[in-house]
Amino acid sequence: MSLEQTVLSRLRIAPEQPDIVTGVTATLSYSQAAKAGGMPEERADVWGAIADDVAACMSHGFLARPVTTRAEVICDAGLSEARDLVVHLNCPHGAHVNLLVVLLRLFAATHQTPSWAFKELLIAMDGDREAAAEMANALDFGRDVAGLAIEAFGPPDAPRDTMDMRFARRRGAHVPASGPPGGARVIEAELLRFEGISAEGLDPDLEDALLSLSGTEAFLPLGHEARFTPGDEEWWIPEPGLLTARDISMEEVFLLEAAACLNAGTLSKVNIEHGME
Repeated sequence: MSLEQTVLSRLRIAPEQPDIVTGVTATLSYSQAAKAGGMPEERADVWGAIADDVAACMSHGFLARPVTTRAEVICDAGLSEARDLVVHLNCPHGAHVNLLVVLLRLFAATHQTPSWAFKELLIAMDGDREAAAEMANALDFGRDVAGLAIEAFGPPDAPRDTMDMRFARRRGAHVPASGPPGGARVIEAELLRFEGISAEGLDPDLEDALLSLSGTEAFLPLGHEARFTPGDEEWWIPEPGLLTARDISMEEVFLLEAAACLNAGTLSKVNIEHGME
């Protein structure tokens, strides 16, 4: 079973969701074996940082209406008495429904060792396949996660429609005053070409949050292996021009797209090549 199939088989969510989301409660329950190994506490620490990054991005207008102060968007993560991972998000100004897909991808990525990790671990372990395999198997969504429930809330008069949790298909939905006309996109393609990019002056804290989320594969479809391994290099574009994903890391590609969504940069044209449309 693929990662996508495994995650969706564990997911409980209403088939129809509001176009505008004002709050989300997500609960991920662990298997008994995962609890015995201390995974809930370890993953809760990871999600504490992720929650801060999500709130930082949303407060600047990424998949949400921009707000005046950071405190107007609340996202926190912690453990319930049953040691389930619970994430609460409150955005009274309104968020894009595709935020639910980003959260799902984050849950999957933080509970599944990437498929490409074994090769890197094998090199790091000097060819010790047994040790590399053990480390590569540290996180397994199908083994460790017993269930995932996501509940979204919206204004009473918000339109509701069927939501495809795999690929954020509802691109037509948008939150007024959020990003460029047509609403903010969620990256789905493997290879992108950007023309006329200018994204100078991006807030450093926002840049760090975007880099962290992209490094956690928040913008990749479930089980989709990035063409480039996310790196931690500094992001700098000396002048507007032409860049392709062949020239820069996926992390930078994600950040460029996010900057455009935030109106921190301009994006005159996007060509999707060999991607997922």
